[in-house]
Amino acid sequence: MTLFKIKSNYDIKHPFTIQAGFYNKYKKLLGTVVGSISNLHPKSTKILTTVGTGDYSKSARYKIDVNTMTDPSTLIVKTKICF
Repeated sequence: MTLFKIKSNYDIKHPFTIQAGFYNKYKKLLGTVVGSISNLHPKSTKILTTVGTGDYSKSARYKIDVNTMTDPSTLIVKTKICF
């Protein structure tokens, strides 16, 4: 389980999913986590709990992908991650 803090800068509520890939120091993919929020209200902040198949707490870096039916630039994903 990995937690992400998500903030919407959009004017309407909308659903989205997030996928994060975790990599070792050699840039090899260790695994991914995924999660979704069905309706993120305008200008609100939520903690998103994601699920994955491994412990990525020792990863060297990560990459976040946001998938939404609206403009993804309207979401701010805080990079503080809790394992």
